Amino acid sequence: MHIYTLKAESPAALAALLEVAQTGKPRPFVTRDSAGGPLFDGARIVYPWAETVPGTPEPDPETGETATPLVPTGDWLCEVHLRTPDPEIAAIAVP
Repeated sequence: MHIYTLKAESPAALAALLEVAQTGKPRPFVTRDSAGGPLFDGARIVYPWAETVPGTPEPDPETGETATPLVPTGDWLCEVHLRTPDPEIAAIAVP
């Protein structure tokens, strides 16, 4: 299994990257719904999620123990899972 991670500023930007990479391929990574929104191929694409990083540790108000919240970076990620290598996806994947 080949797993590629893509990163962009929004789910729409991730869809646009995948649409460019799917050009000429028999099976699309992304299609559009009747309203024009992206529909990701759930068999191969892990739906986009907000990228987060650890924030500043702070005390939990209920337990008093220190907890480190996750803070969004503003970017979005998705994973592409493929049986065979894909040079177009590899070229746009995060190293």
